[in-house]
Amino acid sequence: YGYEVDLSPGKRTDLRRGGIIASANSIGPQHELREQPSNDVTIFLAPNGEACEFGGKSTWKSSDSNGGISGTLGELLNCAGVTLDSDPAKLVSGTPLASPHLRTMGFRLDLHLDIK
Repeated sequence: YGYEVDLSPGKRTDLRRGGIIASANSIGPQHELREQPSNDVTIFLAPNGEACEFGGKSTWKSSDSNGGISGTLGELLNCAGVTLDSDPAKLVSGTPLASPHLRTMGFRLDLHLDIK
């Protein structure tokens, strides 16, 4: 993922840009961005706030994730507290005529990013 934050309410005179595939972040006005070393950290958390592993670790420093973060769908589902064999009727009450497993009915997995 990447990000851009404008700290100058729409004037684009104080931007912050970065991402996990870059070894440096950019800071400054839109046409005068300068690079600085990246100290971004990505932490994977379960809905209950506990750390969960994705790609073999829950915390990825910028130096660990240069080039991207990768893991499996199973790891993401584990972080969400479900598996492909989870019963949809047990996950959401009032689910009428649900398939017996997520794998047979389909589902949407939303990831929430909190960039600080």
